[in-house]
Amino acid sequence: TFQNSGGVRSGLNEGDITVREIYEFDPFNNGAIIYEMSISDMKIFLKGSAAGFYYSGVQIQQVDNSVEIRDLSNNIIPNTTILLLGINDYIPAVYDNYFPLSGEVQPYSTAEAIIYYLKNMNDQVDYPDCYRYFRYQ
Repeated sequence: TFQNSGGVRSGLNEGDITVREIYEFDPFNNGAIIYEMSISDMKIFLKGSAAGFYYSGVQIQQVDNSVEIRDLSNNIIPNTTILLLGINDYIPAVYDNYFPLSGEVQPYSTAEAIIYYLKNMNDQVDYPDCYRYFRYQ
């Protein structure tokens, strides 16, 4: 997933995460969309948009003038690999040249997706060394 930095309006305090906190940091009622995109197309988007994004599910870093996208086991993902990319509907509206013409519109908002995920996962949310933000320089 990618989330534009302007779409994150607050942080989370240590302890239980409340529904209110979810709506405080994701308050815009953005719809959720899933796209099928190649790693190559994701790199073009990350470089060309000139914007910063929070992300999950992969590792992203800039190496010289290129973008590397790795899986969570630290393996480089080939440019031809197709992934499902879940994002809010704001991002492809603003950066429409970088996305396929159609995505799979979900019947819920991004805040509702986060709430569902948190209610249905079995682990605690605790990522002390996690800083998943990327902006191409």
